[in-house]
Amino acid sequence: MSPESTLLIDDMALPTTRMSLLTSVVCLPREQILAMMPPRKVIDRHVSHFFNTFDFAPVILHRNTFLAEYTNFWANLSTAPIMWIGLLFSIMGISIFLQQQDIRASGLSASESQDTLETYRTLTIHCLVAGDYLRSSKYTIETLTLHFALDQNVSVDTYVGT
Repeated sequence: MSPESTLLIDDMALPTTRMSLLTSVVCLPREQILAMMPPRKVIDRHVSHFFNTFDFAPVILHRNTFLAEYTNFWANLSTAPIMWIGLLFSIMGISIFLQQQDIRASGLSASESQDTLETYRTLTIHCLVAGDYLRSSKYTIETLTLHFALDQNVSVDTYVGT
């Protein structure tokens, strides 16, 4: 069993209906969001995969700046802005999505991979809401852009309000 398989939505008591920014969302507390982070080794793999595989990564994020912020994040998790944490979850979601093209790359079954992707997508939404994404701050545009890219590619039902 992989380290990520413990991060399934059912295990976190998150709602089973698909969460959206277009619906009313009660966000999780920061501490609970941070507690749902997978081990650093797993996140390291996702960050590397994102920057090495996602063609639009350099258009959205400056790699060296992000990696410096990533190092600072691990030095002191409590000081990272919640929007930056959402950015990290969106990066992990994109990574999982890209790995689904070759399911062997993730080490997860197809259902585990989809559940983990949905968990990261949902946690990104919690961070966007907690960071008050309608009042744009640092990392908001990047987080929304990656969230939108992921949401549009994995959603089987992309109609507003559904």
